[in-house]
Amino acid sequence: MTRIRMAAAVALLLSTSGCVGAAPTSRAPEPGPALAAYFDCVRNGGVAISAHRAVSAMDQPENSIAAIEATGRAIPNAILEIDAVLTRDGQLVLMHDETMERTTTGRGRVADLTLAQVKAARLKASNGALTDASPPTLDEALDAAGRVGAIASIDLKPADGDSTVDLARAVIDQVRRSRAQDRVILITYTDADARAVAAMAPEMMISAGLNGTEDLAGLNPAQILAWTGTREERPALWRSLRDAGVEVQFGTLGAEGVRRDDRYAADGDVSEYRDLFLQGVSVIATDTPLAVKGVLAPQVAKAATLPARADRRADLRSIKAGDDRMAHKRAMSQISDFDIAVVGAGPAGLAFVRCLAGAGLSVALIEGQDEAALREPAFDGREIALTHHSMRLLKTMGAWDRIPADHISNLRQARVLDGGSAFALTFGARNADRLGVLIPNHLIRRALFEVVEGQAGATLMAGRRVAACRVQTAAPRGRLTLDDGTTIRARLVVAADSRFSFTRDQLGVGAGINRLGRSMMVCRIRHDQPHGHVATEWFDHGQTVALLPVADPDQRVSSVVLTLATPAVADLMGMSPEAFSAEMERRLKGRLSGLALVGTRHAYPLATTWSHRFAGPGFALIGDAAVGMHPVTAHGFNLGLRGQETLAKVVRSARGGDIGSERLLARYQHEHRLASWPLYQGTNALVRLFTEETPPARLARGLALRAGQANGPFKAVVKRTLTA
Repeated sequence: MTRIRMAAAVALLLSTSGCVGAAPTSRAPEPGPALAAYFDCVRNGGVAISAHRAVSAMDQPENSIAAIEATGRAIPNAILEIDAVLTRDGQLVLMHDETMERTTTGRGRVADLTLAQVKAARLKASNGALTDASPPTLDEALDAAGRVGAIASIDLKPADGDSTVDLARAVIDQVRRSRAQDRVILITYTDADARAVAAMAPEMMISAGLNGTEDLAGLNPAQILAWTGTREERPALWRSLRDAGVEVQFGTLGAEGVRRDDRYAADGDVSEYRDLFLQGVSVIATDTPLAVKGVLAPQVAKAATLPARADRRADLRSIKAGDDRMAHKRAMSQISDFDIAVVGAGPAGLAFVRCLAGAGLSVALIEGQDEAALREPAFDGREIALTHHSMRLLKTMGAWDRIPADHISNLRQARVLDGGSAFALTFGARNADRLGVLIPNHLIRRALFEVVEGQAGATLMAGRRVAACRVQTAAPRGRLTLDDGTTIRARLVVAADSRFSFTRDQLGVGAGINRLGRSMMVCRIRHDQPHGHVATEWFDHGQTVALLPVADPDQRVSSVVLTLATPAVADLMGMSPEAFSAEMERRLKGRLSGLALVGTRHAYPLATTWSHRFAGPGFALIGDAAVGMHPVTAHGFNLGLRGQETLAKVVRSARGGDIGSERLLARYQHEHRLASWPLYQGTNALVRLFTEETPPARLARGLALRAGQANGPFKAVVKRTLTA
């Protein structure tokens, strides 16, 4: 698909100047950008959503192609706010900060680097995880936005000392080369800049800060979107601007914990977004665009329904999203009914679907990632320690035999160390052949997907995200609206979409989320000494290190899990492989030598989660959506598998009855909370004890290790937990 065809299709969609059924407008009939017709539609009963830095989920890097494509697909005619900056060699790339460190593995000011140097860096996701993507150029970003039918809102915020007009000139030139004039907004910050940029690009929309209609002097109202800030609601100003034919923008974005997005979500009710719309806001700029869509889906849909004929719109969608996706959307009915809707195709969600095989239930499995990513998950650095119970469960599901045997590492002994002490609390297999096994996470996920794919009664809806979810007393209790407009009705809704579960929030279930301010970096290293299939957890002063034996013929490859303050992890992620290996050898203090990095590094911010409820009438939470464990004791994955197994047994026991009944699901909640609470509290207590650096704490943990080593019953209980 060429850009010429794309530009023609967008121009076709935006070519008319009025909305079907639209109220008359007082906007002066001055010529303006083609995109002005769309905003006329927005102003007349619709609403548009502007996604800050293009992000709609924490697994997306800001200002990235992944964020542009995901958000653009999730929200019709999404406005994607992006930041353009010039490199030393005059190329425009996407980057919010002047420097590279916060959002990439690179270092230094973007203005001091060449495009090649910027492209050599890798982007960090909003949750801190390292990705394989590099910062995109503005040209690449505009192309991606066009593919998904989104509008690029480009922030003209130059580096210190540089001219807004100079940056604007470079941006405008690139927009024209990309033939994207009809789907771009240019963001300005002063009256003078707004007038200068508007004169330079009369065919493009301009976002300008306005405090009254008098600020429109010297501007074409048809070209202007009014930015009215983030601090206070100003309905009188909003009405006057709308009467002048200018669309109103208001921001709910900002610093985490302070922004309106977080304040609105604090009580589980985000209806305040609807209040903004009712007061006259046409464009809501937000850090949580899917939450806004969940409240204002009809208004978003109305704004997206431009006066072009339906068949023309369908043609555009086919162009922008690909014929296969469009054919799939057309094949689906507007409303689909299932017995169970599972949100999230991670290990817990996949395992739950598999455990329902043969139960005669229809199950929808909804997942934001596309099918290719589920079928062949990328290596993410995580090695999963499986208990004997989890191994048996994977065998029962048929997944175990799909995991390559040469990637399974036996765990024969575990030991716990404290600081510089040579003393170790040890757990051996003894009568069992092994305490458990270690398997790469992506291989478990792949195996689970393979056994679920094609399962009778299971329908995979990949590449979709939930925009809204609610349960009601009348059957079917659950009702989910997906980002493509499809409605799913289900007797039972199961949230399995991570410890930061959007579905949980939509269901009105609160959770205690503790962001620890620390991150976990994981990678594989080769070393001189054989690991002997021994796992080591070392609580050193200022850092926690886990060394996990990886399957290797020579036993000379281990997975390193290093927990540090988040900035320190970011520094490690940015090091060259050689510098990183030297730094790791220093940090391990001689425990391993001859270190060499094997493969990629990955970083994950640490947070623990305890949901206030695990179930209610018509819904249940499993996996990390129910309990998000600290990884130090490796219980999280196994607990997730056990929890979904418990829910599956409860559901199957209904035998044709009401699988969403409160009484039935209360059994699951009781059993899983009983199994989870001691582990959750015990793990958190362990973390507090072994990360506190005061002299009394150091003394206490040394005594605790020695007491544990001498306590036979205690060690027997731990071993039984792993091997039973």
